[in-house]
Amino acid sequence: MLNDPQSKHSEDEKKKLEDQIYALRRKAKRIEENNRRGNKRFRRQSQRIQDHLKTITNEEIALVLKADSDIGHIIMENLDIRGQASTWSKLNRRLSGWIYGLLQERVEYKAGLKSIKTSYVNQAYSSQYCHICGSKIQRDKSHYENARCKLHGQFNADINAAHNLVWMYENHPEVTKWTPRKTVQQFYEKRSECYNQTVCSLIASLKGLSSAKSA
Repeated sequence: MLNDPQSKHSEDEKKKLEDQIYALRRKAKRIEENNRRGNKRFRRQSQRIQDHLKTITNEEIALVLKADSDIGHIIMENLDIRGQASTWSKLNRRLSGWIYGLLQERVEYKAGLKSIKTSYVNQAYSSQYCHICGSKIQRDKSHYENARCKLHGQFNADINAAHNLVWMYENHPEVTKWTPRKTVQQFYEKRSECYNQTVCSLIASLKGLSSAKSA
């Protein structure tokens, strides 16, 4: 009896297909194992970083609280990075946000042990306006920690932003992390207008006193 060539061809194709499926399954298993080992390494490394950061932040926070025993309230920026930047910038912001979130968690914990209140404020535009007069500030590109106001000179940008956060918390409690950035900016702009009006009124009063004395 003669062999059917078509049947032989079908058997060869079936064997070839089975070999390909077997090879793909082995490859998928290797990828899964590598991913599992990679995830374990990532989790271990992440845990080491968290433990190291916790140690550093605990030490620094303890020093601050020890240096100033009169602290009764800590105000921090409410960090929300969603939808604010490009892909790579978002990744950097998320990494910074993760570290900052860990710092905030440690601050809350340490403050709670001493019955110190903690609050969060919308951080939008807090680093862009002078905390004294409300005018726009300039940042030194070579020393980005420095900020300069045309009226009040140079000061530390982080300290300036901290003053603005306190001002926003005390004067506009209605502002939350969901408040549109444009609305937050309008509050800072309004403060600048009020400052300018106050200065102008003061100058006018001084001129009036000077004229009265001359008469």
